[in-house]
Amino acid sequence: MKKDLIFITDNYPFGKGESFIENEIRYLAENFKNIYIISKNQKDVQTREVPKNCKVYRIKKTLKKLITLYFDKIYLIDLFSEFKFSDLKKLVSFQFYGKLIENKVNEIIRENSLEKDKILVYSYWFYTGAYAGSVLKRKNKIDKFISRAHGYDLYLERGYQPLKKNILKSIDFLYPCSKLGENYLKNLYLKKNIESSYLGTINKNLFNEKKKSEKLKIVSCSNLLKLKRVNLIIETLSVIEKKYSNIEWIHFGDGEERYYLEELSKNKLKQIKFIFKGQVSNKQVMEYYRLNNVSFFIHLSSTEGLPVSMMEAQSFGIPIIATNVGGVSEIVNEKTGILLSDHPKIEEIVEAIEKMINLDESKYNEYRKNSYLNWKENFNAEKNYKNFISEILKI
Repeated sequence: MKKDLIFITDNYPFGKGESFIENEIRYLAENFKNIYIISKNQKDVQTREVPKNCKVYRIKKTLKKLITLYFDKIYLIDLFSEFKFSDLKKLVSFQFYGKLIENKVNEIIRENSLEKDKILVYSYWFYTGAYAGSVLKRKNKIDKFISRAHGYDLYLERGYQPLKKNILKSIDFLYPCSKLGENYLKNLYLKKNIESSYLGTINKNLFNEKKKSEKLKIVSCSNLLKLKRVNLIIETLSVIEKKYSNIEWIHFGDGEERYYLEELSKNKLKQIKFIFKGQVSNKQVMEYYRLNNVSFFIHLSSTEGLPVSMMEAQSFGIPIIATNVGGVSEIVNEKTGILLSDHPKIEEIVEAIEKMINLDESKYNEYRKNSYLNWKENFNAEKNYKNFISEILKI
C-alpha cells in the first residue's frame, strides 16, 4: 500500500521560488497515495499547478503562537542547548517557524486521519521544515522523516545554522544535492545517514551537433542578487566588445538588482545587444534553448549549491563558463566548459570567453557533446528522481 507524503517547502507552489520542484513533484505524485504540501509562503498567489493527489496548505504567523512557543518543553530545551546572544533573534525565528510547521503537520494528520506508520515527512530544505520533523519525531507523532540540503541551509560559511545536531539525531536520512555537500556535512557532524542525491531536469530532445554560429549568443540565468555577481558579466562584456561586436547576451531571472544592472548595461555595453528577460518559467527557458543556437552559458556567482540552471543548459549541450563555488565543479569541468577560480578577475573571465569564441567547430562540438552526456549521466530527472524515490520508499 502506498504511503502518504507530507512535503514541506519554502515557496512552492506559490510565487516564483523553487521552480525546480516542478520536475520532482510528478514523480512523487506517482509513488505516494496523497501528498500534503506545506508552504512557508504567506503572501504570493499560487502560480503552479500541482498533481491531482496533492493538497496545498500554508502556515500563518500569529502573535499567540509566538507567545506559546516556549511553553513547549522540547523547544525550550533546544533553545538552551544552543543559546547564543549573538544569534538569539535568528534562533527564535527559526524555532517559531518550526513550531508553525509542526502545528500544521499535526493538523493535517488529524484532519485526514493519517496513520503514523504510513506517513513520510519530507522537508525540501535542511532548515525549519527539517527541525519541525525532528520535533515531531521526538514527540512520537511521526515515525519517518527525511530532508534535502542545498546551500543556504547547509554551509556554515553562508551563515548561522541553528540546531543541526538536534535535527541529525532524529532524521532518518539527509540528502545533500551535491557530493561536496555530502562530504562537508559528514566531516562536520560525523554522521552516516547522509548521502548525496542530485536534482535533475527533464528534456526529451535528442542531442544534435550544431554549426558554430558567427553570431555569439551568450545566456545567463539566475536571480538578480548581489551574490550572483551579474555585474561581473557586464564588466567583462564591456572589455570583450572592443574586439568582438557580433554578440548578444540574454539573462533570465529577476531580483532586487535588476534596475541597477540594466542601467549598468546601458552605460557599459555600446556594441553588444543585451536583453533582460525577467522571471520566466522553466518551460520558457527550455523552449528558448530548443529554438536558439546558444553559444555558451555563463554563471559567476560567489556562492552556490548545485545550480539547476546549469543542468538545464547542459541538457541542450550548451558549454558553461562558471566560477568554482559550491558543487559547480560537479557540473563544469575541462570537458564540459571552463571552470574559473572562485573570485576571478576580469582578465580571467575575458580569457575564458575568448577561448570559447576562438574554438574551432570540432572542439566546440566536443564541448557540446560532453555537456549533454554529463547531463544524461548525472542530472537526468527521470533517472535521478526514480532512484531517489526508490530509496526513500525503503525507509
